[in-house]
Amino acid sequence: MTPFAEYCQRHGLNPATTEARDQYRAYQRQLELFRSAAGLGTNDEPPAHSFPYALGEVTVCRVDDNRFTVRDQRLGLFAVCEREHVTVERWPASHELGQPAGAHFVLSAPGGLRVVLCELIPDDAPRLAWFVGVELVEGAE
Repeated sequence: MTPFAEYCQRHGLNPATTEARDQYRAYQRQLELFRSAAGLGTNDEPPAHSFPYALGEVTVCRVDDNRFTVRDQRLGLFAVCEREHVTVERWPASHELGQPAGAHFVLSAPGGLRVVLCELIPDDAPRLAWFVGVELVEGAE
């Protein structure tokens, strides 16, 4: 966010006026709306994105650079994950077999437990992989 003095200078406003403070507040509100809409978080909320899948919608919320939460309220799922235990997989459609393209979000634990959130929208898979900071695994199902 641009500091108040810099904002006033850039827009030719007098920092001592109410008009300048009002315009800066409007700028802050608009910026917060854009950040929220882009899933980048706000001062009150960390960065989060929601992704539809076969059983509903999963919300992924970044806690720090390496950890995030995954939740689906409908299923009662809440997990704190580390990047190294997450995979986003996508595969192309098979016209010969009549199979559509697909994608999964896979959470794994060191003891062998795997939770697969299946049937993500294939076009959402790259955005999910980017958001959690992992490589998108592409190939056959």
